[in-house]
Amino acid sequence: MRKRDMGPFQLHHGPMKHVNLRLPDVLHEQAKTAAEADDRSLNSWLVSLVRRAVADGEHRSTQRT
Repeated sequence: MRKRDMGPFQLHHGPMKHVNLRLPDVLHEQAKTAAEADDRSLNSWLVSLVRRAVADGEHRSTQRT
């Protein structure tokens, strides 16, 4: 992908994969509200949650060994 075809988030974080996520309507509204309260887009907010969950999982797996 050419740099001019990338958005600011992609320029900072590299190439992206698209994920189709189905959420119940109520959960979607709650997530949007939480993202807005954190002054983030819903996508950015979800990415931060996934990053944290992956880091926590890696941390837990290194503690077990």
